[in-house]
Amino acid sequence: MRISQYILILFLLLGLSCSGQKMIENNEHESDLAIEIISQVIPKLLFPKPPPPPPPFKGTETEKNQFDDSIKIQKEKFELRVDSTEFYLYIPDSLFTPNKEWIGSLTETEYNGLAKYLLSEKLKAKSLNISLIDKQLSYSVLPVNMWKEKSIKPFGYLGIASFSRIVFNKNNTQALFYYEHYYDADAGSGHLIQAEKRNGVWEIIENDMIWIS
Repeated sequence: MRISQYILILFLLLGLSCSGQKMIENNEHESDLAIEIISQVIPKLLFPKPPPPPPPFKGTETEKNQFDDSIKIQKEKFELRVDSTEFYLYIPDSLFTPNKEWIGSLTETEYNGLAKYLLSEKLKAKSLNISLIDKQLSYSVLPVNMWKEKSIKPFGYLGIASFSRIVFNKNNTQALFYYEHYYDADAGSGHLIQAEKRNGVWEIIENDMIWIS
């Protein structure tokens, strides 16, 4: 009788151990997915803003041709500057829980049912390893504690981006998260981002602005 009890206890311990291992693996997989999503959507969310379009031109045909040529040169200079500039983006080292004041109006069925996971009270902040985020294009991703306010921001400064915990559907092909971006203290916005994995790449399918300042 005792031997059978010992065997039962052993199986229970093994089961708990395996279950714990699965939870660890799932957590690690979720972290990998978060890094993957953030790396792939940053260039689609943050990029240097081109100069505003020129006003309608009135003048002779010769003057208009000269005007069009000057606009073309300015566009080429801007594209060259983008290609040759190193861009700096600051990110906190954790994925925060979304402020319910901003997303409290969501219903659980929105965003293909992903909203209920983002609204869950069980969702907690989680550390983010910034060094693992791919520095796509010419981005330099830096921890937010290295940020120093400057009176004149350089062209390559893209501001501070903060990401909430990212929630997924069952097969990890769709994701939803809340995202905030600040260029300075008086210029910021908050967004709900829904992404979908298509052909191995995360694409933004919804970018809903919640607030702007």
